[in-house]
Amino acid sequence: MYRRRNIISWPHATAVAAPMALGVALSRFLDFGGWEVLIAVVCVVASLIVLGPRLRTGMRLDDHRPGDYPPHYAAVPVLGWAGSLVASAPVFDVIDERIFASPLVGWLSAAGLAAGLTVFGAWSVRRVEGRDARVGQRRARAIVASTDISEVTEARLEAFERHGDLVATLAGVGAIDGVQVRAWKLAQLTGTSVEEVTAAGRELAELGLVRIANIGLDSATRHWWLSLSEVGVRVGAELPRR
Repeated sequence: MYRRRNIISWPHATAVAAPMALGVALSRFLDFGGWEVLIAVVCVVASLIVLGPRLRTGMRLDDHRPGDYPPHYAAVPVLGWAGSLVASAPVFDVIDERIFASPLVGWLSAAGLAAGLTVFGAWSVRRVEGRDARVGQRRARAIVASTDISEVTEARLEAFERHGDLVATLAGVGAIDGVQVRAWKLAQLTGTSVEEVTAAGRELAELGLVRIANIGLDSATRHWWLSLSEVGVRVGAELPRR
C-alpha cells in the first residue's frame, strides 16, 4: 500500500510522458517549416513542469553494492543509444520524404509514434521512481537469507508492533539498509506528523531496528533520513510468524 502511494500513478506518469512524446513525434514526421525544434522544446518543458513536484522524492540511495541491480540493468542506457542510431538510419530519410508528401499519413504516423512513446515513457517514469524501493527489497531478501534469528527479541518484536505503520512504510518504500527516506516523506505517507515519526524512529533506533542520519545542516527533524537496519529487517521477517 505505502509503496503504491510513493510511486507516481499511471495517469500522472502518462501526463509527464505525453507532451514529450508528442513533441518527438511531431518533429519527426511532420514539416512545420523549421519550427520543429521549438515545438519539441515547448513539449519537453511541458513534461518537466508536470514532473516538477515529483522531483523532490524525499529518498536517496546512500551507497551502491553488488546485487543492487539485476544484470540486464546495465543494458538500459545502451538501448537508448541503439534507438537513436536506428532512428537516424538513412532508410528513414526515404520514408520521411514519402510521409511528408502525404499530410494524412504524416499525422497518422505522428499519432502512432506519440502513443507508443507515451506508453513507454510512462512505464519508464514509474520504473525510475521505483528504483530505490526495488534496491531496498533486494537488500532485504539478502539480509533475511544471510542472517539468523538471534537478534530477534521480545522487546524488539513489541516495538515493531507498536509502530507498525512506520515500519510498514519504511519497508513498503524500500527504505532498508542504506536506502533512506526523509522524515517529512514518512509523515506524508503515514498521515501523521513529523514529530510522531521522529519519536517512533528514536525508539526504534534505540533498539537497533532503525538507523537515523541527522548530521550537519540536516539536523532539523523533518530532514532526518531513516531506514530499517539489518536487525530491523530480520525482526520484521519474523514478526508474522509470532
